[in-house]
Amino acid sequence: MATVPRALLAYYFLAHMMHVVPYILLVGAASFLYIALVDLTPYLHRRFRLADSLLQLGLILAGIAAIWLLRLPQHWLRRKK
Repeated sequence: MATVPRALLAYYFLAHMMHVVPYILLVGAASFLYIALVDLTPYLHRRFRLADSLLQLGLILAGIAAIWLLRLPQHWLRRKK
């Protein structure tokens, strides 16, 4: 039964700290990206062909473009308010 007061306390503080949540999510996402890149980097250095390097660069740019495109609707919705 000790978890119920903690849960209510966390709910109360979270309601007053919503401005901090995006930064907490940012740190969590950055941690996942760091782990993924650390695991991926040794594999990327094993290939030496130009075609493979260009493919990797293209896929990285496609990922960046996908994130940018997914963010655009949020930007437009915030601007209209």
